[in-house]
Order: sequence, then C-alpha cells, then structure tokens
Amino acid sequence: MGLGLLPRLGPVPESRGLPVARVGDCRCGELVAVATALATCLSVAVLWGCGGGNSPEPTHVQGESASPVGATADDGLGVDALLAKLRAGEDVKVPKARVVTMLSPRALAGDEPAALALASIVLGETGVPEDTKLGEAALRAAAERGSSEAAYQLALHFAGEGGAGLLSGTALPWLQMAADRGHAAALRRLALHQLSVPGDAAASQHATALLLRAADGGDSVAQFQAAARLLRGEGVASDIPRALGFLQQAAKVDVLEAQLLLAVTLDEGVFTDRDAATAFGWYLLAASGGNAHAQLRLAQMYMDGDGAMPDSVQASIWFARAAEQGSNDADMALGMLYSDGQGVAQDGAAAERHLKRAAGRGDLEAQVLLGRLYQIGDVFPANMREAAFWFAEASKQGDRDAQYELGRHYTHGIGLPRDPVEGVKYFEAAAKQSNADACTALGYMYELGIVVPKSAAEARRLYLIAAADSIPDASYGVARLLMANNQSSVVMAEAAEHLRFAAQLGLDGAQLEIGRLFAQGNGVTFDRAQAYAWMNIAAGNGNGQAARERDQLQRLLSQAEQEQAEELSLTLQLVTAEEAQANRFRYRPPGQDRAGGDKSIVAPRDRAKGRRR
Repeated sequence: MGLGLLPRLGPVPESRGLPVARVGDCRCGELVAVATALATCLSVAVLWGCGGGNSPEPTHVQGESASPVGATADDGLGVDALLAKLRAGEDVKVPKARVVTMLSPRALAGDEPAALALASIVLGETGVPEDTKLGEAALRAAAERGSSEAAYQLALHFAGEGGAGLLSGTALPWLQMAADRGHAAALRRLALHQLSVPGDAAASQHATALLLRAADGGDSVAQFQAAARLLRGEGVASDIPRALGFLQQAAKVDVLEAQLLLAVTLDEGVFTDRDAATAFGWYLLAASGGNAHAQLRLAQMYMDGDGAMPDSVQASIWFARAAEQGSNDADMALGMLYSDGQGVAQDGAAAERHLKRAAGRGDLEAQVLLGRLYQIGDVFPANMREAAFWFAEASKQGDRDAQYELGRHYTHGIGLPRDPVEGVKYFEAAAKQSNADACTALGYMYELGIVVPKSAAEARRLYLIAAADSIPDASYGVARLLMANNQSSVVMAEAAEHLRFAAQLGLDGAQLEIGRLFAQGNGVTFDRAQAYAWMNIAAGNGNGQAARERDQLQRLLSQAEQEQAEELSLTLQLVTAEEAQANRFRYRPPGQDRAGGDKSIVAPRDRAKGRRR
C-alpha cells in the first residue's frame, strides 16, 4: 500500500453528551461522546477512497415522564448526590418534574454539571416549548460561564436532527466557541468541515492543525483522521511515529477504522517493520466489530498461517462473515473451499452458489472461474451453456481469457449455436490483448485459411507472439511455416529450434518432425540415435506414423546406437506424460480438453492481498 492509498475519510459516527442516566424507569439521556461504540464500519474501498464531511450524529435518548415509586431513599437526595447518580448512569427513583425542579436553579446560574444534566432531560423530541427554552437557557448560561461542553451541546442542539445544520446558522457560533476553548470534538468538526471544502494549501494546513489539536485532546475519531494525514503528509509534515501513536490510541478504544488501518500498516510493513502477529490481533478486533475487509484478511491469514497457526475452519468462518456483507473475494474463497472440502465439508452446490453470487455481482475473476468449472464438471455438473454464459459476461468486461474461451464455444458450437465468424471476432479481441492461446488459434486459422483469408505472414506474426509465451503449438506452427517456405540450412536450423521446444513439451507431431531432421541431418547434426529416440517418444504419445518410421529406422541402427537411443528416449521429453497429454489436448473443443493444462482451472487467488497462492 503506497502513500496514495491511505484513507481519505469523513468522520466516524459518534455518540454525544452526558452519561446514560435513568429517571424513574426510563432512559433520560445518552449524551457523552462515546467514540468507542461505532455504529458502522467502512469497507476497505471506502477506507481508501472516501472524502471528508460530517456524518449525522445520533439523536438524544430523551427522558420521559417517570412514575413515582412512593417514598424511597432517593426522595431525600440533594442536588450534588443527584448529579453524582446521573453522571454514574445509575437509576434515579425520582419523578422527572422533581429532578427538573431540583436542577433548574443551579443550571440557570451556569453550573456546568447541572446544566448538562438538565439539558439531557428536557431537550429533544418531546417538542414542549417550555422544556426546550429551559434546556437552551441552561446550556447558554453554562457556556457563557466558560463551559466548552455546554457550548458544544448547544451547537448540536441547534444543528437539528442528524447534525445537518452544525456548521451554519445558530449552531456555528457555539461550535466555534467550543473549539476556541479547546473542545476536541468541536475542533474535529471544524477541521473536517474545512477539509471537505476544496481550498488552498494554507487552508489544508489550518484544518490539519485543528485536527491535531483535537487528537491531542483525546478525541479518538480525530486521532484516526490525524494519523491518516500524518502518514500521507497532507497539510502537515509526515510523522510516522506520531501517526502510529494516534492510531494505537484510537484502536485501543475500539475505533474500527483505526484498528483496520493499524493492522494494514503492520501487515504491509510500509511505514514500519512488518509484524504479522500484531497485525493479526488488530484484524481480529476489527473483524469482530464487523469490518468486512478485516474479516477477509483475517481469514486469509488463518489459511496461510500468517501471524497465527493455520486453521482452515476459522478461515471458513471469517470468509463466511465477510461474504454475508457482500464481499466478492470472500464468496470466491468460499467457493474454492467448498470445492476442495477444506475447512468445510465438500459441497459442490455450495461452491456453485458462492461463485455465482460473486459472479452475479460482476466479479470478473469469479465469472471466468465459474465458466471454466462448468467446462470441466468435476466440482459441480458440467454445463456448456452456463460456461458460455459466464464467459460472455466476463468478455463484456474485456477479459482476454474469457474472450478466447467464448471464441472456442462459438467456433465449435458448444453451449452456443455454431458461428465460426463470431468465434473469430472473439479470438481477435483476445489476440489484440496478447492472449497466447487466441494468437495460436488464429495463427492456425490464417495458416490454413479457415474462416479468414490464408496468410502465412499473419499466421507467423501471431505464432511468434504466442511462442514468446512458451506455447508449444505456436512454436510448432512457426516451424511448419519455416519448413514450408524455405529449405536453406539457416532457416531449417531455426525451424529445428522451434521443433525441439515443442517436442520437449510433448507435441508428438513436433517430435516426429525433429526426429526426421536428425535422420536427414537437415538443420541439425545427423544423429540416428536422436532421430530414433524422438520417433520412439512420439510413438509412445500415440503417433502411429512415428511408430512406423521408428521401426524402419531401427534396422539401420548399430547396437551402440540402439542403446543410446533407448537412453535418450527417457530424457529428451522434459515434461511428464500427463503434462505432455495436456499440451496435446490444449486446443480440443471445450469439454474435451480435460488434460488442457492450467487453462482449465486457475489456482485460487489470495483476494485479500491480490496475489496467487
């Protein structure tokens, strides 16, 4: 993760105001800032991309009329004892009207605890004008006597439902007053508002300075935001130690985004030494809090034994939680786990369901993988119509592998009506993106004039592109074109090199041809033992003509040549019999290429980290 990928976030939702207290049998206020309980957590896409701004604040939980509980010990409470119970969030068995009467004199005189407690009881959704006026008057009196919290609460009150008017009208002067007095949440609010409005470097620096003051004042949300700017060096000189310090402070009080950013920083080792075990711990906290990206990465770490002991069962659990939140990567991973029976019972239907869910949401890799699995039919039943459908969906996104596969379906009329012309269109689209298989298929069509005009030059151009990607059929094609057009020793030597490569990878036709060249000394040194060995290998790969020519050549070999040829037969082919068959079957019609090598199914990608396992 580079500097450009660090988060650009708006504020994390918060609670506000006084501690939760109960008057009678009802909650009367939830007005203390509690950034430790986040209402939502951002996905990794939002984490790295969201702009500034202000999130709506939760509304007050207002007091309601309490039913007297007769003569209780609380009836004789003094104001100080009452305030202590309210601050501690304890039940207060006193009617609401009596509490208001007890608190009002001190609150209207500007006593901060009394004013905040009274406001938490009388302001809000009741809509009683007298209550509203009383609460506003109490907060105003405390604010004018220097209470930054009263000024901030008054700003929130005037901002209205969701805090929409916090930065304008009647609310803004009170917010500014609270900020001027060092109120951390007010400083953060002003800072994030300024950062949300495009401005010059000076404005960015001023806003960042406010944010840093809020962070230093203990505002956990500001600590997270400030850390992000310190890491990026935005509006302030980059300061990695200070940024990590803020992140740790915010993470310790359960700011999920801070936990996630700290985990990513330690996981990637960009700004500090990599520490997988500590990163795992922070991912676990963020994942437990519901962050989908943390759940995904945690699952991958369990799979890989990275920062923790390998545990595919735990991995499947966290993948499932991330999938429930719409993570395509998690659905992809679950599809692979169910197909392999790893961490879960093997279940082809479940694998199909998870892959389809990701593919249906437009996940390109899921669409391509689903198409290939439908071709193969060993995880869930083969279905060429479904395979063609998902390759078509992936082709719409420009995927070259899907374009090639869709071209095969059209060309052979499997899962779709046969339409070679349409197939060529998809081969050409894939070839333009240098898909080696598409180049090979098109090269063959140009070599023989199938559907397209015959052109040795175009065939060779396409074959060479694919040969550079180590496709044996393409090298064999180049050799055929060379041998057909020019028999000079230089050209034949070049052809022999292409034949040798294709022969070493198991193509029986190339093995026969290179054997013939050795038997003739054409483009290579005359060597009957090698000639016999290559023909013998080709015969073992099912080439009947090679078997006949081998038997004819055998009569010409000396005993020493015969022994040498038998030894060479065991070493010249550089791949296993299974791999050789895969290369020979590579261009069979879909569904008939089960030995078709790595194009049948890809290794599952570590979707949380973007790399192959």
